Amino acid sequence: MKSIKQAILDKQIDLLFSYSGTVVASGIAVGCFAWIYFSFVTDTPWLMLWGVSLIGVNLARLYLLRSFKRINKRQAILSIWLRRHLVLTFFSGLIWGLLSLTYDPNWATSHQVMLVMLLTGLAAFSITAYAAVLEVYVVFLIPLLLPLELDLFARGEIFTSVLGMLLLLFAIGMLFVARRFYTQYIESIHLSFEHQFLQKELLNGTQNLESMEHALKNAEQQFDNVLETSLDGYWEWDLQKNDLYLSPRWKAQLGYKDHELKSELDTWKNLLHPDDRNVILEKLDNYLIHPRGHWEAEFRLLNKSGGYRGILARATPTLDKQGKLIRLTGVHIDITERVKAENKIKKLAYYDRLTKLPNRILFNDRISHAISQSKHTGLKLCILFLDLDRFKNINDSFGHPAGDHVLKMIAERLKKVVREDDTLARLGGDEFAVLVENVHHSHHAALMAGKIKSSFEKSFVVGGHDFYISGSIGISVYPNDGGDAASLLKNADAAMYKAKNIDRGGFQFYTEELSEKALRHYTIESGLRQALSKQQFSVLYQPKIDLSSGAIKGAEALVRWIHPQFGEIPPEQFIPIAEETGQIRGIGEWVLLQACKTAQDWQSRGLDIGRMAVNLSGVQLQSEDFLETVKSILLKTGLPTDLLELEVTENILMRDSEKSINSLVELQSMGINIAIDDFGTGYSSLAQLATLPVDKLKIDRSFVTNICQDEQSAEISRTIIALGRTLSKVVIAEGIEYSDQQDFLRQEGCDEGQGFLFSKPMTGQQFVEFTEHNGQQARLTTLQS
Repeated sequence: MKSIKQAILDKQIDLLFSYSGTVVASGIAVGCFAWIYFSFVTDTPWLMLWGVSLIGVNLARLYLLRSFKRINKRQAILSIWLRRHLVLTFFSGLIWGLLSLTYDPNWATSHQVMLVMLLTGLAAFSITAYAAVLEVYVVFLIPLLLPLELDLFARGEIFTSVLGMLLLLFAIGMLFVARRFYTQYIESIHLSFEHQFLQKELLNGTQNLESMEHALKNAEQQFDNVLETSLDGYWEWDLQKNDLYLSPRWKAQLGYKDHELKSELDTWKNLLHPDDRNVILEKLDNYLIHPRGHWEAEFRLLNKSGGYRGILARATPTLDKQGKLIRLTGVHIDITERVKAENKIKKLAYYDRLTKLPNRILFNDRISHAISQSKHTGLKLCILFLDLDRFKNINDSFGHPAGDHVLKMIAERLKKVVREDDTLARLGGDEFAVLVENVHHSHHAALMAGKIKSSFEKSFVVGGHDFYISGSIGISVYPNDGGDAASLLKNADAAMYKAKNIDRGGFQFYTEELSEKALRHYTIESGLRQALSKQQFSVLYQPKIDLSSGAIKGAEALVRWIHPQFGEIPPEQFIPIAEETGQIRGIGEWVLLQACKTAQDWQSRGLDIGRMAVNLSGVQLQSEDFLETVKSILLKTGLPTDLLELEVTENILMRDSEKSINSLVELQSMGINIAIDDFGTGYSSLAQLATLPVDKLKIDRSFVTNICQDEQSAEISRTIIALGRTLSKVVIAEGIEYSDQQDFLRQEGCDEGQGFLFSKPMTGQQFVEFTEHNGQQARLTTLQS
């Protein structure tokens, strides 16, 4: 669609072409007259050429005007035709202007007047046609008068100069006149367009009015039908009169007939759910003060049967000229089923399926909200992280259905313990957590932990079985132990592990030191997974010495781990973690293989150093394929079975005595020596010891360290040595660092010893050098001196 500016220009061009025909035809006639007239006045040879050129240009202009009439002016680009008109008009004015070259001041006055009259007459006559587009008149006038103007001033005579000045004033006057005509043309075109527009608007307005009246009648009929059939309830509130209209469908949503509910604002207010009333009324009051956009709210309304329906209300405001709210028109949409579906989804997303307690996601959200509240109130909040002790045994022994039943029973007991304002959650597996809010002192968390502990005193009965369960609890406190949900949970978890290690069934508070230990624990656990493949482990060997003769009676293989971050990590730190994660099986198998290889290598080199002792983890001993693993390694390395000694702790034997003893019996039957490590720290009885397949008792280093300072440690050591002698067991003491300890043990009849007094743990090559440079006789002399 053309713009207004372009439409006006097109109209100007159309007028230009319409008026130009008369000017062009007249120009041809006047040109012929001038040609004939001046042929008698002057004998200039090019006058013939001038006449032909003038007629030729004007014929071309007539052709252009005729062609313009045949075009489709709505589709054509009229600015192109305007440029064509400008070019031909310029040449027409130029040719007329060149006629002044024939001017001669010596002519008779009548001839001079004739020339001036012809040119000025053409300038005046063409104004009405060319002023429709002012540029066209300008390009005609300038070449028409300029040659004569220049000639008159160039002659320098008084008469010609005066005549030139008059001609210049005439030209300026013509331009002003043309400007007036141009302005009138433009105003006329604008008036014409406005007239057309008003006629069109009037016609459209009449048609629209008829259409609107028809549509209004249809809309009224449709609106009545909608009110009768719509599932949504319609309402309208006239705030000026304070009248509220409630449609029959609005009332039917709540189970009422039209006459059973009054259309009053109090009706709606009284039906609001008590928990929603204050919030919704406050929201409505705020909207009435600042009515911006649509009003929308969700709430519950009491239905006739006594239940509540979920409602989504939407309303459109009507404002007066001053912007004051005068009416609200809206609908009530029943969203009860949608709310039920959303609540069901929310239940699945935020609640534990088994116990129906909040899950970890919702618990984290509750903690974050509680932290925000705590910042305002200044009160503390506590996180209790509960992990059930040995719960896995129930699932393994009685199946997961029994375990699930116990978890539900635990959840019910915990619900009775926690306060109504507290949040109890199941984080997953056998982990529960409690959020205790608005407490002044952290000892409130200790009281809660004590209640939880007491709730586990009574057994849980499932399928005729009594399950006695305890739980270890870790406690973190905001803001001391963390500023966000993740930190508080992590630190409570760390405190729980501390509780498990110190006293299962008890509770511990988080400390910063514990956090560092937990991080180290995690780093060690993660590093263990790749330590073997990255060859970070090594095996060192510590000699065992006959305390009577000083001869080397054997060696103990000791694993070492060089961690890329922590450096050398003592076995007492990473072995328990490896046992906990099950990685001890791979590590233990690797150590056993290296020790057997080394022992066999020493044998092949003619070194008689006795048995190679390797520590055995309880996890290894209880694995189903352990015996086959030992046999495979012995077969692979070629080490005789009587040169291998396996050390197990007393606690391992007591943990699963029957299975462990059966494995040791078979190992002993193969010719492998069995030693009890850390003897005296466990709970085995004399009767049990007599039946165990054990060849050697090893006095724990804790007794040896204090053997010369503490009478109790000395007495325990004497008892173990005497017990070993009675049962025909070899007794060895570990951790000997001083000669007085060695002297005491030798005098009491201890068979063997090992410790820093003799040698620190060494590499295999260092052990060979130690053996070669410390012959038995030389060693005996050293020990006796």
